[in-house]
Amino acid sequence: PKDLALRRRDVLNLYKEIEQKKMDTRHVALRVSLPTFEEALRLYYPKDSKEKIGLLIKWINDLLAAKEATQEARTREADAALILQLDADGSNTISIAEFCELSKRTGLSKANMRARFRDKDFGNAGILSVEQMREVLQELRAEQRLRPNKNESLDLESFAGLRGAGDLGADTPG
Repeated sequence: PKDLALRRRDVLNLYKEIEQKKMDTRHVALRVSLPTFEEALRLYYPKDSKEKIGLLIKWINDLLAAKEATQEARTREADAALILQLDADGSNTISIAEFCELSKRTGLSKANMRARFRDKDFGNAGILSVEQMREVLQELRAEQRLRPNKNESLDLESFAGLRGAGDLGADTPG
């Protein structure tokens, strides 16, 4: 519905505010319970029907799922490019020497990188498959050791089509 499309920016800001407050641990220390997103929508739009609230929640959930899928695809592409870059000999496998080149991006010592290599090199073949290398990259990312490419992050407003390039919050119809 058209009236719901006009609310997207407000709904997105409300969602982000609630998520930010969830991250802030002060409410836990004060023993204050935070409203759910649905409860906040009902307070923000008290005259809306359950159906309208449901549509707004569905829109946010769809937006988040699409953003996550896009980020996962970008991560897979970045991993593939990094693996290709590390595979200096073009063998479609990563040797320990090639693997240790990751130490520059992770900040880990070469000794630590060699230990990680041995943990993944199950057959002691001295090489890792592309799939094993992807697992290592996922682990490093989970440990926040692999520095993400600055161009990889997605701004939720931009992804929702509520902000164009260079737009610093100016209202645009969504």
